[in-house]
Amino acid sequence: MAMPDTKLMTLTLALKYSDLQLIETYTRDYDAALSAAAKIPALNRVPTQAVPAGDIKKHTDTGFDLLYRGDEVGARQEFIQARDSLEAQRPGHLEDVDFHNADALAEAGLGDRIAALKAARKTVALAPIEDDVHNGSVYLLTLAEVHAHFGEADEAIRLVERLLNLPVTGDIITTAVLRLDPIWDPIRSDPRFQKLVAAPAPK
Repeated sequence: MAMPDTKLMTLTLALKYSDLQLIETYTRDYDAALSAAAKIPALNRVPTQAVPAGDIKKHTDTGFDLLYRGDEVGARQEFIQARDSLEAQRPGHLEDVDFHNADALAEAGLGDRIAALKAARKTVALAPIEDDVHNGSVYLLTLAEVHAHFGEADEAIRLVERLLNLPVTGDIITTAVLRLDPIWDPIRSDPRFQKLVAAPAPK
């Protein structure tokens, strides 16, 4: 039996509704995703790989849901809030890989390709996949998502192919998620991407 929200700690509540928001985003029920996001409590922190929650993530995820729904004005307001929150904390996070990861997604949502790619490439430099295949894969995925968001199929597909053939594939990305996640829509019609998501998962 699920515990009522009133008995959950703030962080647990944030993670719960962030996960529900993601599920609804995958089903493309953006109204339901936004309703879940509205229940995420205020939590001023940079989202990390270990604990992907907080106001910055909430604003970024909400921004993408609004963008997917066609509300560009509302989406921009959310992305600006995410970016402003990050900028306020930048001095203490200059070499923080999770900070730059969050920054990449916020800048992508705002349509700033140069800033988004700069931040995403910074994460890959700070956490190279050669040093830690699991952690490095998470940040490599963000770089692929940024390329996809801007319709750059060549780079996005090259990175996704690499990720799908790593030993930690199932923990980071799957063909099922590639089929569901709207972040890939700008390159979804590319025959190479269609072939990729139709292929059986690597063993």
